[in-house]
Amino acid sequence: MTQRIKTLDHVSRDIATTIQARGGLYDEAVITDDFYKHLFENAVAHFAHLTRLAMERYYDQTGRTLKFGVVNTAAIGGFACVGEEDIDFIGIHFGTISLVSAIFTRMLSNPNILAGVGDTSLEANAGYTHFIPAQEDLTAFSPCRPACRVRSAFAKHLTLTGLDFIFGHEITHITNGHLGVINQTRHSDPEMRRPALTPLENQAIELDADIGATQWTLMFTELVRNSRSKLSVEGSDPLSISWREFYATELNTVGFCFMASYLTLRVLSPDYWNPTSQEKILQPLPPYRMGSLMPLYASVLVDFHGMTFEKAQQYVYAFCIGSERALANLLAESGQGEANMRAIDSFFNEVGAYNDKVQDAYDTLGKELSVFAMKETTKATHPRPRTCDYVVLKGFKHDAEFIGILEAKHSETSPKRLDMQCFFKGRGMPTGMPFPLNFYPDFEGDMIDEALTADGMNYVAQIEGVTDLQTVELSSISDKTDLLHFALENSECFKLKEDLITLLGA
Repeated sequence: MTQRIKTLDHVSRDIATTIQARGGLYDEAVITDDFYKHLFENAVAHFAHLTRLAMERYYDQTGRTLKFGVVNTAAIGGFACVGEEDIDFIGIHFGTISLVSAIFTRMLSNPNILAGVGDTSLEANAGYTHFIPAQEDLTAFSPCRPACRVRSAFAKHLTLTGLDFIFGHEITHITNGHLGVINQTRHSDPEMRRPALTPLENQAIELDADIGATQWTLMFTELVRNSRSKLSVEGSDPLSISWREFYATELNTVGFCFMASYLTLRVLSPDYWNPTSQEKILQPLPPYRMGSLMPLYASVLVDFHGMTFEKAQQYVYAFCIGSERALANLLAESGQGEANMRAIDSFFNEVGAYNDKVQDAYDTLGKELSVFAMKETTKATHPRPRTCDYVVLKGFKHDAEFIGILEAKHSETSPKRLDMQCFFKGRGMPTGMPFPLNFYPDFEGDMIDEALTADGMNYVAQIEGVTDLQTVELSSISDKTDLLHFALENSECFKLKEDLITLLGA
């Protein structure tokens, strides 16, 4: 099933009407710049992945489906619909993809922003801008490819994380029952119609959607982190280096998630906030959303990283300062600006009891929201057959110790063949010896066991002239770091890579 719609025929009439009112579906054929086209395609693939995750988490056996589309609106933002014909929909403005891409690619073009990532000596602040437009402006504020390829790839990680936050906000409007309550205010039967939401109620719903957006953002990055052994990210290529910079250290990943989320709110924020202005507006103003993001991240650090609340607050405030400095540097012609904390400081100075009023409004909505909220569904899973495994070998070669790591992986092209690799040190440098291992068509045993305990071991012993070959624990060769790193970079066995990541991390 295709999650993205490209014509209005794939949604219900009410959703199609909403899309048309917002400019219709976006035609990416108008994109001419190759770099921006690459970013756009990555964003769309990312939204499709998030949609599939939401379907697995909430839609299994409900009879409903979730789709998304890119809508022809230049301003940053998106919307969600709970529609007729059992179809739900998330629309992302094309301006969102353009602006978020431009923000983070231009930031990484500045050598003073995230200076520890890649080679900043290659950057010349090509992305400098004195203002950030409120909607797509490819003349004044287009995406800008950083000169350093590591920083260019890192900018993509930040961009997709910022888009996670925006997309997750819209998913939460559906799953937490917000749209169910809102739709009741438009009920065709006057007797069933709910009064319009008050500003406090609307702000409460929007802030709840930000909580959900944060959960989606952190959940997805954790999913990516946990997939490390299945990804080709152990090499010295730019994508691998940038991936490890973003994901390898969990606390750093949390900080980057905060920056990506905070800055999508901050870039169009006024420099002040007060309750008098806020209570007249349905949407929570950006400083309110930014301020609410901070205790949320602090609670994550307390709950999942064992910090005291005081230490977590210090970390999050440091995240905030880092984000503000990045924005200031982006807007400074010299590339080095002075952080402007007025927006966030005014919120914390002025919020007082206002937040309690918003929380009370949310509490009064609780029963209504529960009627429309979606429950997480559990999909039956079955253990997958083992597709790869490995053993660590020790023996003697010409009276010197031989240490090798032998891995076996089922061939993707032949059901009775294993793709084997043995990693060992040859002539002082780690090397790899790939070889196939074929089995007779009538073989009914465990090919991987047979390869790792007999045929594969015997092949290594014969080709390399190794005697007294035996298997040992991986931990027993923890001091052979050059061999371990070489195996991690070249292995095709996710189980070996998982164990190597754990061992090298320890």
